[in-house]
Amino acid sequence: MNPDEYSVPPPLDATGVGPWENHNGQIGRHFFGTRRGEQVPVQIVGIQDVNGAVVTRMIRVGHEQVELDIADVHELIWTLADACNEADRLSHLSSDFERGSCADLLRDVDSA
Repeated sequence: MNPDEYSVPPPLDATGVGPWENHNGQIGRHFFGTRRGEQVPVQIVGIQDVNGAVVTRMIRVGHEQVELDIADVHELIWTLADACNEADRLSHLSSDFERGSCADLLRDVDSA
């Protein structure tokens, strides 16, 4: 497929676009948006159709390129925030108490 076959500007947030592709009669192209992070890269990606509409927009996470929809990202944010808060709380508790006396306290935190 000739890349100049369609005169469609990329989405406003796109930093790059792939070639036009035909998937079962549906013509579209991938686009790439802002990329953040190094160890766990996060990038906005999506698909645009020949009319210029954005068919889907997702968040690509990590080097394995797991793609999540927006609802999944919201759940991941809350899950990571909860895990981070718990780890911070447990790190603070374990540094303030001796290892032996902390075991009962950590058990109470885990059951809460």
